[in-house]
Amino acid sequence: YIVTTYWTMAADPPEDEGDFGIALDTRPQTKRPPLYKVMILNDDYTPMEFVIMVLERYFGLTHQESFELMLTVHKKGLAVAGIYSREIAETKVTQVSDMAQLHEHPLQCTMEKEEDMSRLSLAFDAGLSRPDGPVAILHPYVGFDISGLTDVLIVQPFFPSNLAWKNQGFTCDVVPPRHSFSLAIVCCTRSKQQTSDLIAQAAAHADIVVVDGQKTDGIDSHYKTLRKLVSIRGSVTKGHGRLFWFAKADLPSLQALDQVFGSFITKPGVFSAGAVDQASLLLANALPSHLAGDVADFGAGWGYLSSRILSRDSITKLDVLEADFLALKSAKQNVKDARAEFYWTDVATWNGSYDAVVMNPPFHTTREGDPELGRSFIAAGKRCLKPKGSLWLVANRHLPYEAALDQCFSKVVELPGTGRFKLFHASRPKRK
Repeated sequence: YIVTTYWTMAADPPEDEGDFGIALDTRPQTKRPPLYKVMILNDDYTPMEFVIMVLERYFGLTHQESFELMLTVHKKGLAVAGIYSREIAETKVTQVSDMAQLHEHPLQCTMEKEEDMSRLSLAFDAGLSRPDGPVAILHPYVGFDISGLTDVLIVQPFFPSNLAWKNQGFTCDVVPPRHSFSLAIVCCTRSKQQTSDLIAQAAAHADIVVVDGQKTDGIDSHYKTLRKLVSIRGSVTKGHGRLFWFAKADLPSLQALDQVFGSFITKPGVFSAGAVDQASLLLANALPSHLAGDVADFGAGWGYLSSRILSRDSITKLDVLEADFLALKSAKQNVKDARAEFYWTDVATWNGSYDAVVMNPPFHTTREGDPELGRSFIAAGKRCLKPKGSLWLVANRHLPYEAALDQCFSKVVELPGTGRFKLFHASRPKRK
């Protein structure tokens, strides 16, 4: 057996606590069988389509999940495809290796022992009581360790992540419901205001609230704020992050309000909340007055570009596409035009038929940039445009989109931009 350290505290833990807090007692536990991570490694030769096929066939992932994981492999050099017992992990490695060899691809698949426990698992070992009722997890990233919790509701407004959780069999929503939970877990977002508001909502409806996040997402700031407002029952620090928990409380000071500026309104946490981002402004000013027909705004955000596009009487229809449900909700408030139709979706998988597509594509879903997101938008633009259709795109100047544009369109013209942003007009989408 192994000895696990437990701890409980009535007062706040000291600032210099370690990963496991203060040791108060020990209890023997039966050691669980070790698990093994099965990882896909990047190379410069294996086609992306083959990697996606392998993930779908041998790891049971959906096409969208496989696509996202393939991008992670491409960007990070490797990605964990699954965690299994040793026997199953060995079988997975053999299956992938045999398939790659059969098709003469150098794709590598390896396994290694999974020794790392998540902060949530450590917290349950360190005194956080397992819930005896429903659980809400707010804004978890795909792969967040739910540590064997049951009766779980996932609240995730980002469409690809929501779909990934749903495909794993979880009940999903886009906003926190206003009914009681035994436990609510708030995963820090990149927006301090949004995270604070999620904590306030969770604290109003859950018996116990857990807050988890990385230092880069401001978890320590939330911890210091909450220490002044509630009694922290426990805290775990690990992997450049922290998890802490407290009991139900009324926290009106943490509630965030919508931001109103000019004729626009935005929800906390959406991209460019409270202001028009300069890239969208540049693109809006560059769009021709004769823009006409059926148009789509890919990655529309809270609707600024859409509102500018619809200032033209020549527009017959505008499809407003956005993956962030909260941003799309703001867009519906900001774009009051019967020609606009709103879709909460993933642009990368969208199908339509348009005379023009306008886009200011995102290049990150975390703090790290990923040009593949923009490239997937460009490919979707090519797929959805009519033969004589046009693409209008703005991007940060450092993003390498030129090759993707040349691959997808017969004519690409760079328009006058700024020191920070570049503009493109692409036409005549290439067909196979």
